[in-house]
Amino acid sequence: MPPSARALLAGALSAVALAAATGVPWSEQGEARGQVAHVSVLEPWYRALDGSADAPATVVVMGDSVSEGYGAVADLERRWVGRLQDNLRATLPGSTCPVGSGGYEGTTSLVPAWYAAPSLPDPQIDGEHLLLDEVGPGGRAVLLGPGASITWRARAAEVAIGYRTGRVGGVLRVTVDGETALAGAAIETESEESARQVWFSATRDVEQRRYTVTNVSRKRYATVTDMTPYLGDRGRCVHVVDASHSGIAASTVSARPDYVRDSISMNPDLLVLPLGFNDARAGRSPEQLQRSVARIIAIARSSGYRGPVLLASWHTPPPGFFDTSWWDYRASLQELAGDRGVAYVDIGSDLPPVAGAPKGVYLDALHPGPRGQELIAAAMTRSLTRTGPVVPGAQ
Repeated sequence: MPPSARALLAGALSAVALAAATGVPWSEQGEARGQVAHVSVLEPWYRALDGSADAPATVVVMGDSVSEGYGAVADLERRWVGRLQDNLRATLPGSTCPVGSGGYEGTTSLVPAWYAAPSLPDPQIDGEHLLLDEVGPGGRAVLLGPGASITWRARAAEVAIGYRTGRVGGVLRVTVDGETALAGAAIETESEESARQVWFSATRDVEQRRYTVTNVSRKRYATVTDMTPYLGDRGRCVHVVDASHSGIAASTVSARPDYVRDSISMNPDLLVLPLGFNDARAGRSPEQLQRSVARIIAIARSSGYRGPVLLASWHTPPPGFFDTSWWDYRASLQELAGDRGVAYVDIGSDLPPVAGAPKGVYLDALHPGPRGQELIAAAMTRSLTRTGPVVPGAQ
């Protein structure tokens, strides 16, 4: 797009923010916020949502710290990804899909092998290990040395444990509350194919249990990527998968194909890419962000993903926070919409600018606070449902 056209597009996007500077209370601004560009792209997702009482409908979110929930401390179900899952489950009349707290530290979304973020609780890792940032959903896996282990404590009926295979992979053993799971007595990770695979536990009553994965090999190493807790809903209901990574930039993700492939291995019906803040912080141009996001989409397509992609942009940081206006980055993302099954939504238009925002909306210039998590979830819910319901208590 020529620079003059991009300037016009950026100007149109900034019209919503202008209202915040006119003295009109933010909560009273109009109804035109958060409109999805090329919404017809999302039709396969809407069909999956309609059928989610009987089959899973999965959203994979490959974002940064805004999506991962930096600052959430505990009760991870309060993150917008958890709220979105609950909201979408509640859209189906008579739904029996469980909502609310559960799983690991409150979340029933995917839990990586490590967060390494001050506010997010890491699983327990014992023994020789190496943290890996290029594989696993969200690029967070652990390479376990002989005898090393990783443990999650989760309230669940069953769990799925992700691991990677390779030519020199070791043998993993899964124990549940110290007892060896029958199907998890020996999980061979040696294979000619290098890919993420999943082991499922037996289904039991929903209780708090300790799930430990140990590398029982004498010399070989083995890679564990993640754990997902289920509340008897694995084969049905909406699942919003956190495949995000605090501090990650689109440019970094685009250079790590296995990061993308392992995230796509979650079999999504919709892939959401809310990236860009960290590219802007690093001084990369809007054009560079656009190329990086296009590359991520290309990797997903080449890995077999044929579903819709939703690009999302965030709120407006304080003036001068980035070298280039955030509106230019938003415009660069919107330019990708309509091509290769891509839609775009400006979630930032449903949020007030950081400067002058009501208390609780933001923790700092980039990260949403408790109220901001609610607003993001409400905006995403409107985008991901045909009729765009307003979530009670979120306006």
